[in-house]
Amino acid sequence: MQDMKYAIVHIADIHYRKEAPEGASSIIKAFVEDLKEQVETLSDYQFSIAMTGDIVQAGEDLESYEAVIAELDEQLNAMGIKKNSRIVVPGNHDINRKLVNDNYDNYIEIHDNCTKNEEEFNNFMCNRNQLHDKFENYELFVSDFAKYDTSFSCLGWGYNIGDKVGVYCLNSALCSFGGLRGVDDEGRLAVYTRGLVDWCNNKTTTANILLLHHPLDHLNAWSRTELQSIIEKHFCLCLSGHNHLPAVYHSKIPQSSLMCSAPPLFSNKQDTLAYSIVLIENDEPSIIKYREYSNGNFFPSPRLAKTDDGIVNLDNTYLHSLKQLESSLQNALQYFKGQPSVFIKPKLSESRNFNDEDNLLDELIDSPENVLIVAPPQFGLTCLALYMRVQAFKKTRKLFIYIDATHIKARNVLNFIEEELQRYKNQASNIESIMIDGWDNTVTDHSNMIKTIDEMYAGIPFILLSSKTVCLQPTLSLSKVNRTFKVYHLQALSRSSMRELVSGYNVVKNVGKEDEILSHMAKHMEAINIHRTALNCLTLLRVLEGSYKEKVLNRTKLMKAILFILFTDNDSFSYSNESPEVDECTFVLGQFCKDLVMRATGSFDANEFSDRLKNICTDNLISLDVDRMVQVLIDNCIIVRHGNTLEFKHTFWVFYFAAECMLHDDSFKDYVMRGKKYVNFPEIIEFYSGIDGKREDAINILLSDLNQLIDKVDNNIGIKGAFNPLSKFLWNPTEGFIEETRKEIAEKVDSSNLPSEIKDKYADKYYDSEAPYNQSINNFLEDYAVRSLLQSIKATSRALRNSTFINRDLKLATVTAIFRGWEEISKVIFWISPLLAQNGRAAHDGLNLVLASGFSEDMNERFREILMANPLNVVATLKDDLSSKKIGPLLSKHLAESDSELQRHFLAIFLLEERPTEWNKHLLRHLNLLHPSSFYLGNLLTNLEKEIKTGFIEKPEEIQLKRLVGAILAKRRYAGKTLDKRTKAIPPDMMLSTENELPIDQLLSSHTSIPRRSR
Repeated sequence: MQDMKYAIVHIADIHYRKEAPEGASSIIKAFVEDLKEQVETLSDYQFSIAMTGDIVQAGEDLESYEAVIAELDEQLNAMGIKKNSRIVVPGNHDINRKLVNDNYDNYIEIHDNCTKNEEEFNNFMCNRNQLHDKFENYELFVSDFAKYDTSFSCLGWGYNIGDKVGVYCLNSALCSFGGLRGVDDEGRLAVYTRGLVDWCNNKTTTANILLLHHPLDHLNAWSRTELQSIIEKHFCLCLSGHNHLPAVYHSKIPQSSLMCSAPPLFSNKQDTLAYSIVLIENDEPSIIKYREYSNGNFFPSPRLAKTDDGIVNLDNTYLHSLKQLESSLQNALQYFKGQPSVFIKPKLSESRNFNDEDNLLDELIDSPENVLIVAPPQFGLTCLALYMRVQAFKKTRKLFIYIDATHIKARNVLNFIEEELQRYKNQASNIESIMIDGWDNTVTDHSNMIKTIDEMYAGIPFILLSSKTVCLQPTLSLSKVNRTFKVYHLQALSRSSMRELVSGYNVVKNVGKEDEILSHMAKHMEAINIHRTALNCLTLLRVLEGSYKEKVLNRTKLMKAILFILFTDNDSFSYSNESPEVDECTFVLGQFCKDLVMRATGSFDANEFSDRLKNICTDNLISLDVDRMVQVLIDNCIIVRHGNTLEFKHTFWVFYFAAECMLHDDSFKDYVMRGKKYVNFPEIIEFYSGIDGKREDAINILLSDLNQLIDKVDNNIGIKGAFNPLSKFLWNPTEGFIEETRKEIAEKVDSSNLPSEIKDKYADKYYDSEAPYNQSINNFLEDYAVRSLLQSIKATSRALRNSTFINRDLKLATVTAIFRGWEEISKVIFWISPLLAQNGRAAHDGLNLVLASGFSEDMNERFREILMANPLNVVATLKDDLSSKKIGPLLSKHLAESDSELQRHFLAIFLLEERPTEWNKHLLRHLNLLHPSSFYLGNLLTNLEKEIKTGFIEKPEEIQLKRLVGAILAKRRYAGKTLDKRTKAIPPDMMLSTENELPIDQLLSSHTSIPRRSR
């Protein structure tokens, strides 16, 4: 959140006289017109107006005060400067001089006897006396025109004009005689300091402004000394008036507080008439704009500002330092040219897994302690550190010293800290914490660095940030410095944080509909097993921003697009020095990754890597600058270094490059396909089939292997043929349930669904944030048949999704085998469900299940709930590998032709959740065939309601989903006479039958006009 910026319009010495409209009144009109322009120009500032005394020529003239209100009140309101944004203090002309004259001797006595010292004067002023009485007209003016509440006191009062900005109005005219009988106020005035000190001690604001009419040199000795000390300690800005022709209009005392004396808005038209605007940014004055009156208008005043443009740029050390800190953060946030700058607040936790615990970040900024923050490379640790540095400086003006341990050596670190203090014009006592980024507990120099700093800055907390240290314990002890560090983890982005990033990106470069883009990003990152980091999100958004607009999840094209962006955003490394030859790089890396796959390893020797790539180029007569290519891969963290070992940061790059090799190397393709090695890494099949969409060689092998694995699992569990306990379940909702649901669906279609943040949290329940930490290449083919079947289904599904151009019959045979596989997995889950109900967990042949919360405490009821949850769990596990907007016709055909009621129910759930082409038409046809009492119809209703409530749906989809709910209710209503509650089972031939169909007009009748059955 950006800090509020304030514009304080400073005017003084209006000397308004109602009987002289050719005087101040004409100046006020010009002032109002000029102020309107300034408010429009500085539209991002919050305006207040500060009047530092001498509002009228004679304080006893109440009508002059009323005339000022008439001149200004309505005009200021129109500009948005309301009463609460108007601040007024009295001047010597604002006292009732008639009252003073009539009681002259009493006032002289008070002055002579009660102003000698601070305590005596404060005690005297605590009770109302004649000094109060002379401000009655002024107080009436304030109550009608300006900020006024129960805290008001004519002695002085304070209040806040923002969360961080406070104002104190001090009456410096308490002892003024207003020029009566030749009494000169200069050097004689006393101020009431007790109220001022109390306010200063209790204030919560960081930027504070003092208003008074008289400059300090008009105060008596003790008042001047005390007030100067208070200003230096508590106020960044002091505004005054009175001096019509001061030599200096702004100065510092000594360096910390800005003193501004306003030129008169009106004395006589021969004087210099002007006003100023003081701009406050980040709790400190930054600019003064002087506006001078001439010939009926106000203009910038070079004479007052002593600059050509009438603007004084103040030496705001704090603001200058803050801008440097913010600039460093902004530079770190830029991952590629032209990227929108979007910052998402990081989350720190004691666990690296997603959780609902509080974010520890703000607490660490407010109260720094010894902490080690760990995360994988390119998670955003540097941006986190720079963000913490900015926030700490904003909140407390304290420094978090940032040290990059990859560039600063231990022998130079103390000099570096001194340079940082000089750079930000600060002292060692202002260091709140020392952050060391890139820290590695295996590097001796880093340990020496910490020891060196600890000896010089003992007691200052260290915050270490490391992508090299793996620490799953809650604390870490460093013996060299005798410190124990808490261990925090920088978590991956939640779905709501990803949404925030997409939203911010879309503001600058519209990529597409927010929900759609977010869903694609989440699925891509989960499928290729990469962390949800800001960098990964921005890379995908950059791809989506360009040519990759396909809704089908062809990740082969996605990988190629990412490579193209990474290479083209760097200098060319191809022979032509134009655009890089991504295809040549892919070929060479594919040959290299072939060996990694065959050896089931992701690591390789750093020294041999370039030589091996150069040999591949030589053997294949390819001209390529290998060293520059490798540098691009390292710079973009496609490859990461661990000592003398390199590895691909994410294994999907290994599989992508290896899949490209399969296109050119038949022996390697046979190794992957004929040996069923792909079961260990289905990604390689997805990338291979996505190259051109017509890899029938792969599909044929996948189809054969999948059918064999299904048969093998079927033989292992010993249940031959169909096994579906759900076919015996009946759906018999009560009349009240039907009526309640009918009313819900009859509500206006434009009724709001759950907020996006709740839907995002619901979606994150199914995201495994731990999975991307595992980047190993699996090898479990020979051990677990069920797990191999799951992987085979995934591989075949991904291949089919990408195989747009293969033979029609091959497509149909493959989709049939895939859903046969789904049914086999379902059968295994049914088979182990009793154990799951009894123990809360069950395992068979590589399939491990754990019961989630929310199931019944009763054993029998829990078993029933587990059986009923089976279809949804199978679909949730396997749907993403098949999901594509373009796969709708193929799935719809299988929905219509399959002879398995369970497979058709899988397909129905898939259609309503994924909504491929023409999903609504085929789903409506399917549910119309279902028996009104079937479990499947009731289960579809449950899933439809869940999707309406928690799904990411567009308004047309919401209408279609609600229409389907209405169709299910219509089947219950219109089929009522055919339902026999005594029926214990539905005949198999009636579960899905044309005899269950309703006429389309009844099926789609208005939700509110469905007739009630007679009782």
